[in-house]
Amino acid sequence: MPEGPPIQAKNITEEMKADFLRLVYEGCNRHQAAVQKGSTGTQFARLMNPMGIHYDPDLTAEYTKAITSEAHERNRLERIRDLVWSEAEAGNSKMIEKLALIYDPDWASLRHQNLNVNVQMVARMLPHIPTAELERALAEIEREKENTVDGTVRELPERVEAA
Repeated sequence: MPEGPPIQAKNITEEMKADFLRLVYEGCNRHQAAVQKGSTGTQFARLMNPMGIHYDPDLTAEYTKAITSEAHERNRLERIRDLVWSEAEAGNSKMIEKLALIYDPDWASLRHQNLNVNVQMVARMLPHIPTAELERALAEIEREKENTVDGTVRELPERVEAA
């Protein structure tokens, strides 16, 4: 990566643009690719702004093709997976877990929006919940299923008074 101040949009050469596009195909986002070329994502964005004085329609079309390509997606996912392993080995598992949940299809089963229940906690608590309470909860779940069609509630549940 070049040293010094970032290269301005007006000074970005055709060779730099070609290298930038190659990096996008390799899985980099605009900022990552631009930084590797000694500039910033903002400077490359200026080249792709139709209202800007340095607008380059050819670069814009090629960038759109690159960023939506299968190669970009495949390489980006590979980069994320590599990062998952290296960061996990370094101990930074929280940030990497979030990236994997967002980007890695192998984690899709964990993306459920209502996944607020810790299964291990339930397993530990289950023996301490009275049978009558479990039966009441199961009956309520069944009533909710019967009362719902395609995710739409047909009628409101009965109001339960606090004991």
